[in-house]
Amino acid sequence: MLSVLGSCLGTVFILVGRGSVVLTVLGTLLVGVSYGPIFPTAVVMATELFRFAPSRAVSIVISLSSLGGMVLPPLQGILLGRVSPLASVWLVAAGSVGMLVMLLAVRRSAAFPVGDPSTEVGR
Repeated sequence: MLSVLGSCLGTVFILVGRGSVVLTVLGTLLVGVSYGPIFPTAVVMATELFRFAPSRAVSIVISLSSLGGMVLPPLQGILLGRVSPLASVWLVAAGSVGMLVMLLAVRRSAAFPVGDPSTEVGR
């Protein structure tokens, strides 16, 4: 939760601090430090949430993170060079807010645990 909130706060610093070197650098550092723990946390959450198929869940998390690593940096560069630096910041903001929404959804669904699907009727 702290990582997601830190990345959201860092993005706010960058957006609000346009033209301020101090706020921009502080926001960028906060976003960078906050993004670090997200991947290992996602792997742990996947294995916990999908105990009946942890290897499948982790392979999906790793595949999606690899896809993000291939798509997002070039997209960031395109937005920065062809649209505007602000558009590039909004991409980071969208990622941070998207992670916050997903975290809240996972926490909400964890309050209503799902049983082992191998014991469900019809399987």
